[in-house]
Amino acid sequence: MSALRAALSISWPTAWPLSPWLLHSLLIANSSFAAEAIRMPDIEITVKGMEAKTIGCAAAIKLDYQQRNTFARVNGTLENPTCPASSGSYDIVVTLRDVAGEAQTLTFNEPWQRSDAGDVTFTHDYPIGDNTDLRRVTARGVTCSCTQAAE
Repeated sequence: MSALRAALSISWPTAWPLSPWLLHSLLIANSSFAAEAIRMPDIEITVKGMEAKTIGCAAAIKLDYQQRNTFARVNGTLENPTCPASSGSYDIVVTLRDVAGEAQTLTFNEPWQRSDAGDVTFTHDYPIGDNTDLRRVTARGVTCSCTQAAE
């Protein structure tokens, strides 16, 4: 910056910063110097390959469940009519009563992904412990993101 100040013949305290807007004003005022001072080669960067963009979508889950001793068997179908290639996650919330009759809630997070327009089907066994009574299984917090190749 001191060379620039000298070239512009400016008396400027060295402790004061030279802000970008002030520098621009000074360079415009002395346009012959500006042309030399800011001349830079053109740089072009090209990255080849597939670029993905994500857009929102709406997915829904249908569940059926049953208790199998110490496990909750959950069968489900995830439907997404918005886009074929998509992914996301959802929470399976299991409500049960333990041996003392106390209500408990267990939450399991599951990711999902698909590359075509077909529904995603799944079967999972979730541990619920000994001497429990399965009350309800629901899906919550369904997230969805469509992925499409850029054209």
